[in-house]
Amino acid sequence: MCIPQPTASFNLSSEVVSIDDPTFSVNNTSEGAVEYVWNFGNGVTDSNFEPTDITYSGNLQPEYQITLIATSENGCVDSTFRIIKVSDELTVYVPNTFIPDGDGLNDIWFPVINGGMYENTYELIIVDRWGEIIFQSKDYTQGWDGTYKGNEVQNGTYSYSIRFRSTFDKQNKLITGHVNLLR
Repeated sequence: MCIPQPTASFNLSSEVVSIDDPTFSVNNTSEGAVEYVWNFGNGVTDSNFEPTDITYSGNLQPEYQITLIATSENGCVDSTFRIIKVSDELTVYVPNTFIPDGDGLNDIWFPVINGGMYENTYELIIVDRWGEIIFQSKDYTQGWDGTYKGNEVQNGTYSYSIRFRSTFDKQNKLITGHVNLLR
């Protein structure tokens, strides 16, 4: 038994960081130690009592284990760890109107989904007022050009449903609404 035994402990400014700004700080609350070794789970280590703000970069992982090893002046060791998660925030923007008039501006309608979507789970369906499917796609980069079977559809309001699986909460998402087509 090692006496006195240090107690390794620390707090994080947040246990979840955004993929857009994966920065956090630590507050070392250890007692009885004089040396510290931090491992941030990304190959970076630090021996400061309290490291400055930490920012993850590169190909981010969904989570990292942060480990602190605290050593007393008698060589007694204690360690602790915490998990920090990187949130793949989901943002969805769905325009409510488009004008497919061939001028090169706003001619294609499609929702914009940034981050947070599993591949091969996306489906977009557009129906007319009678419920007939006039556009369908499983490619989130492919939008609707305002045609059905090669013919221009009438001005009007069309219903859409967007389905995909979120990487953030692992849930299936369904977004429904209306889009106005004007020529």
